[in-house]
Amino acid sequence: MTKRSPDRTGWSLTDHVCRACLGGRILKREVCSSVEPAFEFICSNCETRSTTTGGVTVQSICVCGSRFNDVPRGPGKRKGQNMGLVCMPNPNRGPSSPSVIVAGEAQ
Repeated sequence: MTKRSPDRTGWSLTDHVCRACLGGRILKREVCSSVEPAFEFICSNCETRSTTTGGVTVQSICVCGSRFNDVPRGPGKRKGQNMGLVCMPNPNRGPSSPSVIVAGEAQ
């Protein structure tokens, strides 16, 4: 199997889930930048978007980047603390849960 070079005009799937809707897969594409690499990310479900420069960081819109300043905090949770969620393969994939990638608790 030959590894393909990235398609600069098209989108590719990532193994990440949108933190806004908790259901959509995140798509990625390289965008033109004269200074450093830039990537645009979009949720395939709710269309939340983010553009990053200086490297690929899907965590700007995926569950992996969720912190407690994004949502109301419970007792003992500090502002800015990582929520402990990760994007992971669905361990119970089937007719009732067909998503390939889901949000789960970090181990």
